Amino acid sequence: MEGRINIQRDESTIQLHINYRGSVLARGDRDESARMRAGDRAPDVAHLMTAGGSRRLFDMMRGGRFTLLNFGPRLDEAVEAAPFDLRTLNVVDWPKLSDEIADREGDLVRLYGATDRTLLLVRPDGYVAAISDGGDRSVISDYFAALR
Repeated sequence: MEGRINIQRDESTIQLHINYRGSVLARGDRDESARMRAGDRAPDVAHLMTAGGSRRLFDMMRGGRFTLLNFGPRLDEAVEAAPFDLRTLNVVDWPKLSDEIADREGDLVRLYGATDRTLLLVRPDGYVAAISDGGDRSVISDYFAALR
C-alpha cells in the first residue's frame, strides 16, 4: 500500500532494555551477578493460582499501586508504606485468601530469582523497586522513606 510505513518493533523500540539498576530508584541486598535485580522491568507471569482461579501477575498488579511480592513467611506486621498504597501478594503452596498466589509451574520463582525468604517490591510503573533475598523488611521500608 502506498504511503504505509513499516515500523519494526523490538526491545529497543518498546524500551524493554531500559533499567534503573544502580539508581536511587533501585535498592536491595541481591548479589550483582543475579539475572533479575532492582531496577529491572518486572516480567509478567501467567497461570498463577489464586483463591478465585488462574490469573496473570500483571492483571493482579494493575491500578497504580506498589506491589510487594512476599515469597517468604507471611508478614506478621505490615511494611511501613504510608503515604503509599501498598498491595501485598503472598506466595504460598495453595491460596486460600485473596492476597495469596501459588506459583504451580515455578515461573514466578524462576523469573524473579526468588528464594523462600525474598521480598520484592514492584513500582506502579512495573519496574522492580527493591529486593531483599534475606527477607529484610527494612529494605522495603527504607525505599519508601527515601521517596518521602
